[in-house]
Amino acid sequence: MLNSADKLLTTKKGNPQVLDNVVKSGIKYSERSNLNYEIVMNKSGDYSWRPLVLIHPVLYVDLVNILTEKNNWDKLLERFKEFQMNDKISCYSIPLQAEFKPGKKKQKTDLGVTILNWWKKFEQASIEKNIKYKYAMFTDIANCYPSIYTHSIAWAIHGKQKIKGDKSYGVEWLGGKIDQKIAGMQYNQTNGIPQGSVLMDFIAEIVLGYADLKLSENLKKLEEKDIIGDYKILRYRDDYRIFANDIDQLEIITRRLADTLFELNLQLNTKKTKLVKDLVLESIKPDKLYWNQIDASLKYRIIGKDNKKKTQYSLNLQKHLIEIKILSSKYPNSGMIKNALSNYYKNRIKPLNRSPDDTFAIIGILVNIMIESPDSVAHCIIIIAELLKKYDDSSVALKTIESILQQYSRRSNTEYLILWIQRLLMLFEDLPLEKFETSLTAKVRNPEEVEMFSKDWLSLRYQNQFQEDNLVNEEKLEEMKHQIYLSEINDLNYYDI
Repeated sequence: MLNSADKLLTTKKGNPQVLDNVVKSGIKYSERSNLNYEIVMNKSGDYSWRPLVLIHPVLYVDLVNILTEKNNWDKLLERFKEFQMNDKISCYSIPLQAEFKPGKKKQKTDLGVTILNWWKKFEQASIEKNIKYKYAMFTDIANCYPSIYTHSIAWAIHGKQKIKGDKSYGVEWLGGKIDQKIAGMQYNQTNGIPQGSVLMDFIAEIVLGYADLKLSENLKKLEEKDIIGDYKILRYRDDYRIFANDIDQLEIITRRLADTLFELNLQLNTKKTKLVKDLVLESIKPDKLYWNQIDASLKYRIIGKDNKKKTQYSLNLQKHLIEIKILSSKYPNSGMIKNALSNYYKNRIKPLNRSPDDTFAIIGILVNIMIESPDSVAHCIIIIAELLKKYDDSSVALKTIESILQQYSRRSNTEYLILWIQRLLMLFEDLPLEKFETSLTAKVRNPEEVEMFSKDWLSLRYQNQFQEDNLVNEEKLEEMKHQIYLSEINDLNYYDI
């Protein structure tokens, strides 16, 4: 679809097409509330929701064209250099691109490389700060993406004071264009930016980078007055770790951060703001500390007859999974749940030659983990799939899937689960895909009949050009019918962090 949108927004000479040239005369697309496709995710297993937004391909490409126009891109790169001029404030969340290695079957992913950068530069650097600093303040921004004011994007690019004082400012400025484009794709809403794409991660970094710059300016004034001494701030997206050797100075810096963010319509999360005195242990997430200890107690090494070291487990499959369930209860939706489930799949479930006697008890525990920690749905499904594949009778799989959905029957916004149920059903050729369907899965099954993105706001000529095609890679689909691969869900499959 992005390819189709890209062609639509490219002139015969190969230059980007202005969006207004393809919009139907008299129509304002920004006054439509259904431009994008949303998948609503459960954040905590209860009543907290997070919409993942698939931005309309035409609007997505249009925004990318604006950003990557040479003069605009050069301006943004220059601005990012300004954001990073203070070496006492370091950002490690700029989206990264994985290096492609020809001939290598398993390639690292962009997301995996970005997360690895977090581990190396954020967690590990935090531990290293113990050498130089005594104290730290850990905090983050409350409800970050939904709180980003689209006008603040323009402030970040051009400077708030310049925009406020320059009467010539308008949508012809780069910041004004981006502001207008993002508000326009959200029914003219100026509070919040769509979540769920690298493009919006980049937009967020423009605003948060500007916050770094303004904070740097504020702290420099305090340094000149000897109100604060040496400090270091690490930022990964909306997470901050502030280091200093004096608690009072740490409090002053944190208040300055809160003031700076407030000017941009953002606020610190007071519930997650804490003073840290043990920089080593507190720098490691509590779920990771807990699980590393439990995981070490679950296994031991033996020397086999071939003199090779082999890992043995002290608990059976069900008891091992119960330990992961306890992890989920203690730290819902934490990253270590997915890590633990990935290893459980690789080391305990995948090597099995037959179905365990307690298969359905194991599946029952997995369903409980899915409900409690919705981010782990894909990891639980891959384990369930492997267990059900060991039955010759596919009706067992159908009954199990129906039972899982029954557990979710009273819950709203289950589309993400249905997507993975569809993925599970693909392993069993005689099971009806249409029995469990959402708008997105129906689109895959009937691409001509189901429309994901509206196009009636485009002029007739361009309506015909915009095709919702290439949703399915048939070659890849055939390969996926045999099993669910861990690489489909685990961006860190090749890293031990």
